[in-house]
Amino acid sequence: MSGDKPTWLGYAEADLNSARTLIAMTDPPWHLVAYLSQQCAEKPLKAFLISMGWSLKKTHDLAELLDHAKVHDGSLSALDHDADLLNSFAQAGRYPLFQVTRSDAERALLAADRVSPEVIRRLGGLRL
Repeated sequence: MSGDKPTWLGYAEADLNSARTLIAMTDPPWHLVAYLSQQCAEKPLKAFLISMGWSLKKTHDLAELLDHAKVHDGSLSALDHDADLLNSFAQAGRYPLFQVTRSDAERALLAADRVSPEVIRRLGGLRL
C-alpha cells in the first residue's frame, strides 16, 4: 500500500486540523497534539519519497525519512531541527510513558507548520 499524494496529504491535513482543534480546547491532551503534529509532518515526507520512487517502509523516524528526501532535494536539510524535535513525539500519543507539556505541544505544532508546507511545496503545488 503506497497511496497517492492527495491521499497522503488528506491524512496529513486531518492530523493538522485535529491537532489545532485539540490545542484550542481547555486542558487538551497535550500528548495527542504533539503526536498528531509529528504525524502531520511524516505523511508529506512519505508522499514526497514515494513520488521519487521510494518503496514505502514502516517507519516513523522523521530524521531517517528526511535523510532519504535530502538525496533528492538537499535544501530540505533546513528542516533537520524540526524533524528531530518532532521525532521525540512519535510515540507520545500511543503510550502513557511520555510526559508532554503545553510548551512541548505548541513547539511540535509550530514545527509541523514549518515542515509540512516545505515538503508539500516540492510536491508540485499541492497544499494542506
